[in-house]
Amino acid sequence: MDTLAVDIYQDIKVAIAALAESLGVAAEHVYEVLVKQQTVEAIIYLIILLIGVACFIILFKTIPKMEFKDMDPATPKDTTYLILCIGVGIIGIFTICTGLVNIGTIITGFINPEYSAIKEIMEML
Repeated sequence: MDTLAVDIYQDIKVAIAALAESLGVAAEHVYEVLVKQQTVEAIIYLIILLIGVACFIILFKTIPKMEFKDMDPATPKDTTYLILCIGVGIIGIFTICTGLVNIGTIITGFINPEYSAIKEIMEML
């Protein structure tokens, strides 16, 4: 093993032990919780991304049914419908952007959550 890798491993081991001691639990338990937390974060960001996709699916199925030329601003139903479509579009844009910004967390959380746990420990150091 590389000397740098051994040093990093020792630092991680010390950090986990210190964190476990301060929490009053076993070091293995702290590591397991951190690994599970990475998977939970990945699931949360995936759900956010899927909500955004669902918003756009709803929007693209709804907009062709709207008849914009016959819309009367004085009719509350037409105005409310348009405002709801704009709101769904804004929510869709926001959630898709949030999901895409965190796509690395999603992929890493499902494929290799241990990496993210170690990365979090390194940030604590």
